[in-house]
Amino acid sequence: MMLSMMISGPKQPGNDIGVYLNPLVEVFDVVPFETFMMHAMLFCIYVMHVEKNVCDSLIGTLLNIQGKTKDGVNARLDLVKMKIQEDLAPREVGRHTYLPPACYTMFRQEKISFCLCLKSVKVPQGYSSNIHILVSMQDLRLVGLLA
Repeated sequence: MMLSMMISGPKQPGNDIGVYLNPLVEVFDVVPFETFMMHAMLFCIYVMHVEKNVCDSLIGTLLNIQGKTKDGVNARLDLVKMKIQEDLAPREVGRHTYLPPACYTMFRQEKISFCLCLKSVKVPQGYSSNIHILVSMQDLRLVGLLA
């Protein structure tokens, strides 16, 4: 993962990443190269899934996207149970449960600013270069993120 970030652009290794990993195998020389490559690729896939899940959770929480945010009633009740941030405890208002805003809660203007930033970001080709397509300014969220 980090190697592909260091070697970006048209000269990135792609499927030939083994050229860059081969010296590591020669140094350790404990497993056949094919086994090492399989483990390396599985590790990269695992890291990519973790990064995507963390990113989804972070964006979902910051933009308060229904079904994607990790800041809900159960999370707030856990804070109360641990006796931290008790001012963020859920409050019953009539028949509804109200969650007081946390320090990371974005107001509408802040969400607009954040989405505009994502819509105009410039990154190297082949990474997140198409993120601007996913930004919905009407809903102030990212739509169509792939698993």
